Amino acid sequence: TVSVLYWRHNVTTMPHRAVAEALLRAHRPLFVTGAGLSAASGLPVYRGTGGMYSDGAGGAPGVSVEAALSGEMLAANPCETWTHLAHIGRRAALAAPNDGHRAITKIQQVLRRRGPPVDAQPIDGLVQRPLEWTSERALVVTQNVDGFHATAGAVDVVEIHGNASRFYCSECGRRAVPSSESGIDGAIEAKATNGNERWHLYDGDFSDPGAIPRCGACDGVVRPDVILFGEMLPLAPLRRL
Repeated sequence: TVSVLYWRHNVTTMPHRAVAEALLRAHRPLFVTGAGLSAASGLPVYRGTGGMYSDGAGGAPGVSVEAALSGEMLAANPCETWTHLAHIGRRAALAAPNDGHRAITKIQQVLRRRGPPVDAQPIDGLVQRPLEWTSERALVVTQNVDGFHATAGAVDVVEIHGNASRFYCSECGRRAVPSSESGIDGAIEAKATNGNERWHLYDGDFSDPGAIPRCGACDGVVRPDVILFGEMLPLAPLRRL
């Protein structure tokens, strides 16, 4: 009920009360998040002060971030793409979900509770009666690839740009499951396995072609399960909306 949001979480200002009441009345709430949410965890945004465009990733001079992190570049020069991917992964490995991620998880938990409504105490006349929650779920759609929503305990998360802690072969499509949950870096260092298949993922200087993670089955270039520039969004996540 509204009182749970108001009193337990100290939501007392008018804008917050209005948001809380709207959430409780909504049939199917949707949270949409992007780079700004994970910036509070220390991850770089693409643009702006401290973004990838300004701090660089150690790639070749004159190569833009969009070009380096494109499907075309991965096919033509995987060293360039993996240099940038590892830069992102190292930052993600050192970061953790922040209060924003946890707040969304908490709101989901409150909204998913069932049972008879509890009388809500009025605040400045705004709440005069309990509001019954009837939504089946509160969905989270994120453009972020760090997996922090799931780490923070969120459910019904649609990662439309993928997840940097999942990997697959760009040639045969076989998937690798990292033995560490610390993203790209963790998978490189730990070497991932998928059943009896050994995927060779090595940490190192990705300017060296020999350091590029490769598939143990076909020797194809292994890549994280993320959408690179120039690639189409997969239909499966979109069908969940």
